[in-house]
Amino acid sequence: MKTKMICAVLATLTMSLWCAETTDTTVFSDDFKDKAVFEKNWDFRSPTQPQEGVLFLAKNHYAPVLKTSIAGKDRITVETEIAVMDKKGFGGLNIDGILFFLRDGNAVAVFKSPLKSYHDSRLKKVPGYEDGKFYKIEITRTRTGDDYEYLYKVDGQEICTVKGQKIPVNNTIRTAKSQTDVKLKNFRLIESKAQ
Repeated sequence: MKTKMICAVLATLTMSLWCAETTDTTVFSDDFKDKAVFEKNWDFRSPTQPQEGVLFLAKNHYAPVLKTSIAGKDRITVETEIAVMDKKGFGGLNIDGILFFLRDGNAVAVFKSPLKSYHDSRLKKVPGYEDGKFYKIEITRTRTGDDYEYLYKVDGQEICTVKGQKIPVNNTIRTAKSQTDVKLKNFRLIESKAQ
């Protein structure tokens, strides 16, 4: 019991120091205004192309995958603004196989943990949600020992933290959508390093 308490205190202190003394660096950003930047940095299929600062993803089109790997990065934050056009479907991001998305007024995280025999999820209502309106989604992945922790926010509101699940990482970031058209803008990948 005493050992667990000491470990918990040390983990909290370590996290506090990490948060207090970090440098953030933008690894990649795409405002979807330059087609050449999009084509160089995303794995996509035609006819998907950005137009006037918005990446429109039709419901029957391939969802692009960022070519930049997040392997070896202890703490990253991925943020974008997303608009889901129809409440019957969902739109968001897939990081390491975990879906972080918006659907029918809810922010949802869905994942398959090797510790469980089923898919698990976390869900929280988004106040004043409207189909077609842009919302800023932000996912922060932080290494915690031999595992990762994922903090999910929508418009600055904490939705959930997925942790302690031993989810195998694939170090990829994908756009994610199903049964609806989706719009994205202002994508950023940020790495935080302790000083």
